Amino acid sequence: MPPVDELRQRIQSLAESVFRQREILRDLEQQYCAAQTELNASLDPMAARLPFELSSDILRQSLPNPTAWESVMALVGVSRAWRDIALVTPSLWSSISDQGIRPSKFPELLDIWVIRSRNCPISPSLRHTTSTTFNNIFVVLEKHANRVEKLDLWFRANYHVVDYPLVALKSLTIDGEAFKEKWVLPVPAILRLLRNAPNLVEFNFLCPELTAWEYATTLTHSNLRHIRLGRFDNHRYRYSGTNLLRRLGLPSLGTLSICGDAGDVGDWFQTCCPPLHSLRIYMGWGIDPTFFSNFLGSGITNLELICPETRRSILDVLSASPDLFPDLRNFVVLESVGRISHWQQHVLTFLATPRGRQTLESLRLKVPQDCYDKYVTVGFVEAVRYESGLIRVTLESADDYCESYAT
Repeated sequence: MPPVDELRQRIQSLAESVFRQREILRDLEQQYCAAQTELNASLDPMAARLPFELSSDILRQSLPNPTAWESVMALVGVSRAWRDIALVTPSLWSSISDQGIRPSKFPELLDIWVIRSRNCPISPSLRHTTSTTFNNIFVVLEKHANRVEKLDLWFRANYHVVDYPLVALKSLTIDGEAFKEKWVLPVPAILRLLRNAPNLVEFNFLCPELTAWEYATTLTHSNLRHIRLGRFDNHRYRYSGTNLLRRLGLPSLGTLSICGDAGDVGDWFQTCCPPLHSLRIYMGWGIDPTFFSNFLGSGITNLELICPETRRSILDVLSASPDLFPDLRNFVVLESVGRISHWQQHVLTFLATPRGRQTLESLRLKVPQDCYDKYVTVGFVEAVRYESGLIRVTLESADDYCESYAT
């Protein structure tokens, strides 16, 4: 066995060799990247041949999604010429995401990206931010608050909500799906955020839980037109946030999607009387016929009901109330049926009502996969079309009805 000193010298020699080889490999990688960049530049028809403005517009138009974070990062890595073009194209930096970025570095990068976007509206998406950097990010956004047009917030634990004016904000999404720890967000905090965004048009509230505050003040928001509350995940519904809806006056609301506990929506609709034209509800527990009585006389034209656990056909419920949804044009219904062939009479009875004969333009029928029979479907659809005269009738399988709500 070699002596200890000899082994130590050998190890030292091998370590030095490894270090030299790594240096050689690093140098070769740099040469490779430089050669690849030079080749890309020589083959690039836009490099040093077109004005920056024209090259910028060509790049922006050719990208599949010009504002996607992944598209911008891929563009920057093609060549030095493309990177230079990207840096003088403000619209490419308007969509900002913290995906794949070390949380401690994101506030600094956020400031750089916002500066690159110049005067373009910005759309930050904060999905992976930690509690230690969340407030730092809000400080950066506050400097450019008048340009925030779309904001996605994925909360973890009880973070502070944005508490400064966002006058340019048009779309807001609040979620907590990315994190498994349980947390609650108080209604007053959300109302304060909505109050700070007077021009908000679209609001998606998909959080796991929202505390009800009986003494929360009511907020009237004149510009909100689209609201989505709740989400269906992993075959169980999440809280819909209807206790937030009870605190809102929405004179311009046109589209409402709710997943989960929709029991209070009817009373709210009677009180608020929004001009709804589109209603979408996932009712996982089945259907209460009295629920729809709140919508008598409403001008809803688009209706989607997802009721996989109902024991009574939704079509029967609506057929029994011919004056309900008199202006209905497009109807989507998902319910569990024993056999598709037994559903035909329910469908025909529904289509024989005044709304079915006069206003309905399309009927999309969906059933869970275990109820679907593709060999029966063709004959079923043709028979319904022939008997009712309605051409736009479809029957399809909903492989995953949580996806049916998500889309």
